[in-house]
Amino acid sequence: MKEKYKEDTIEYGPIDLPWNNLFEFEVKVTVATLVQGLKAVVLNQKKNTFYDTYQFQQFALRDPLIQYILKHANHRVLRKLFASCKYFFAKRQTPLCYSLVKKEGTKFDDENLKLDYLADPNLFLKNTYVTGCLFADLCAWGNSQAVLMHRRFVSIVIPRLYRCEARYIHLTDQDLTFKELQFLIEHGGVVDFRSEDCEIVDEDDEYIHLEKYMEYLPSVERLLLRPTYVNANTGRALAELKFSSKATFKFISFEPIYGDPFDAKEFIKFCDAIRGESILMDMDFDDDDFNEAFVESFKEIMRNYQNNTNNGSFNISRVGDDDN
Repeated sequence: MKEKYKEDTIEYGPIDLPWNNLFEFEVKVTVATLVQGLKAVVLNQKKNTFYDTYQFQQFALRDPLIQYILKHANHRVLRKLFASCKYFFAKRQTPLCYSLVKKEGTKFDDENLKLDYLADPNLFLKNTYVTGCLFADLCAWGNSQAVLMHRRFVSIVIPRLYRCEARYIHLTDQDLTFKELQFLIEHGGVVDFRSEDCEIVDEDDEYIHLEKYMEYLPSVERLLLRPTYVNANTGRALAELKFSSKATFKFISFEPIYGDPFDAKEFIKFCDAIRGESILMDMDFDDDDFNEAFVESFKEIMRNYQNNTNNGSFNISRVGDDDN
């Protein structure tokens, strides 16, 4: 019987067999074997077709949602996340520092860090996020005289910072590039900016003119810029800027002022844009760069503006003059 079945299979071809444990001649010629080969051919064709037509999908959130939140969180969100679980700080090691102050002696106090004049920032700062204040306006004293130390203190600190969103920035006797200063103020939220006896220059070692500072200070309420540099286009450039501060009182001091005479009438437009309900402005022009005729004309224009403006006071002088 088996031999007859074998001969018939060879003569008439294979059939689809529903049972297991096939005979050797059944395995070699069974339809199941042919079907497996056919499936392999079809699958390979589908595979080739797929890779000819596939494309990357653009997901809005490529990473897990919590990773996205950590990556883009501002300091307020980070503070809450760090307080809730150490895991978040392990994943985003960005220490928050509300107040960074250059001062005699080094001390940590919660989110406040006081760094000594000679302290090594590498030991205390790493990827730090400054959120409130940056003060480098104190110098050491000896024998009742100021001893200027470390004019590049802030410049050395900046590479150790992740970001700066300080609203209060005071700089005294510091040497900075304008690119470094931009890192500190480009967030646009500074309300109190003071630069006294600092040397801030661009990539060509040229001093920065007033309008370039003001581009990054739309929210400023208190501004001391000593010295101040201007050019013939300063008045017009300032008049084109927009300011967003809603403070009722503004105090601004530009002294001494170096550079070229500029349009006082255009400068009035700047005063209108930046003033709150009241404004106090001090301006002291260098007597070598600005002649008496220009300063007197500027005084007269500002005096008329003051008389026509409620709660405004403008003190205009020329270096060496006794009266305003």
